[in-house]
Amino acid sequence: MISLPPQLLPRTGLTQAVVGALALLQGYVLAIIAQAGLRRKRLWAREFLGSSVRVPWLMSGFLLLLAAGITHGRALTANQRYGLPDPSAGQTVLVMVGSVALAGGVVRLTGVLRRRSGRTLLVMVGMTALGLGHVVPGRMSTAGDDFLSGLRPAAEISSVTGRESSQPIRVYVPLRTSGAETSDARASEAIRRLQAAGGLSRRAVLVVVPTGSGWVNQRVVERVEELYHGDLATVVVQYSAAPSWLAFLRGGDGVEDSAAALTRAVREQASQLPRRERPLLLAYGESLGAVGLLPTAQGDPLAGIDAALLTGVPGQPVQPRPAVTVLNHSDDPIPGLAPSFPLGPSLSALADAASALEVPVGHGHRYGAETVHRWCLRMPVGVCPDRRHLRLPGPP
Repeated sequence: MISLPPQLLPRTGLTQAVVGALALLQGYVLAIIAQAGLRRKRLWAREFLGSSVRVPWLMSGFLLLLAAGITHGRALTANQRYGLPDPSAGQTVLVMVGSVALAGGVVRLTGVLRRRSGRTLLVMVGMTALGLGHVVPGRMSTAGDDFLSGLRPAAEISSVTGRESSQPIRVYVPLRTSGAETSDARASEAIRRLQAAGGLSRRAVLVVVPTGSGWVNQRVVERVEELYHGDLATVVVQYSAAPSWLAFLRGGDGVEDSAAALTRAVREQASQLPRRERPLLLAYGESLGAVGLLPTAQGDPLAGIDAALLTGVPGQPVQPRPAVTVLNHSDDPIPGLAPSFPLGPSLSALADAASALEVPVGHGHRYGAETVHRWCLRMPVGVCPDRRHLRLPGPP
């Protein structure tokens, strides 16, 4: 319960109430176990405390009140760090009341579910999973629509860079593309569209592995488009329609196969061009997309790539490789996620993760202009001769 307060990032009241309820339930379960041990040994506490329900709730309530003061103090510190309004004492009380109400509801719901058959529960879980994974065949995802519609005209890029710019090229292949049911087939379709748009004649081609839902961080793509003054083609292939956390729990939903197929297809197609006409090959992965660009037993998807950037890599250290730069914000909870017991630290880390997108860009799990410096560490000579015109920050 001491891990209930914010550790890295400020949290919304709802997030804080949920994690408080989970921590309270943990204390409740531990108290039940402790009470069972006391009863078996016929200790005095059994007669003194009486009710079998009273002990768990008394212990849990005590820990919750103890955590309330710590929660309020740390919330003040976290909000001040990001320039957010300070939480009031009343808000802290509401969060605690909400935690108790949620925990009580879970206990009551558990009793109801125990009376249901296992088959009924399996059907409920299965229907939920099917709903989360449903995708309409042949239809562009919302993430794909947003990415393509976000393409800026050359004049807008020139207004940022101060130099004449070209119109960038963007290609996005959705998960359910007619005639492309596999990772290799979607990669081939991406190459076909890239060639049709003239992408391989650009100075550089950027391969982006999206997050689980197919989302692409346009802030990062726009910065690279500015570095190349629009002379850039970006290609994306969607591999899942599920949120990143769900895709991650399901083993990545094919992110590794998709990333390997796309980088291989782009590399092979570029190698067929005369050496002087080949574009530079860049790669970017964020969150679950970064996992797809990590080496596997089948090989390194970034082999032959001129420069790559990985940001917010979930839950694992990344070994340094030539041409690859890693950027994880110091207050991004995603890279540090790991199971622990008691569950308090894990619950707190999960709550931070749930709040990782509720902070300003440049903090938490939100990456943007600060990636330029990391890109320039790996870019060929001449790409980043002077970044002052971009009005972007230096190294974080």
